Parts: sequence; C-alpha cells; structure tokens
Amino acid sequence: MNTYSSGGDRFTRPKERWFNRQLRKVAREHDNLTIVNWSGIARARGVRFEDGLHYRPKGRRIMAEVIADALNRTAGTGNSEVGAPGA
Repeated sequence: MNTYSSGGDRFTRPKERWFNRQLRKVAREHDNLTIVNWSGIARARGVRFEDGLHYRPKGRRIMAEVIADALNRTAGTGNSEVGAPGA
C-alpha cells in the first residue's frame, strides 16, 4: 500500500514520495507484490488525519475496506496495482 500524507510535519510529502518510489522499485523486483494506491483512494474519498499522522475513524474504516478488497481481488494473481491512478 503506498502512502498518503497531508503534508504535515510528521510525514512530509517529500518523505511520502520517497517511500512510494522505493515501494514501486521493490514491486518491480518481486512479481508477487501488489501495490494498492492508497494515496489516490484516500484523496478521492476525503480521508483526514486526527493529528497529522493517524487517520480519523472514517479513514481507518476505508483503509480496512481497501485492504480487504485488494486481498480478495489479487489473491493468486501476481503483481498488480489497485485503486485510482496517479500516486
């Protein structure tokens, strides 16, 4: 799952971009890794933070749904990307 931040001081956008680049690099090396585009999904669904780092209850519920959906859709299918494009 890629990362999504609000650009706060705890997990800045540059850190978010760096982490997501590293994740894509590892995914290219391992065909059984699925990347879920949490960043695109979270932005599209208006996920907010309680303290600049932790998601509010709605965000945690959405994340759980997204993970469950990704597991159900990609079980045994190899490397794929789930979610909105552009993260």
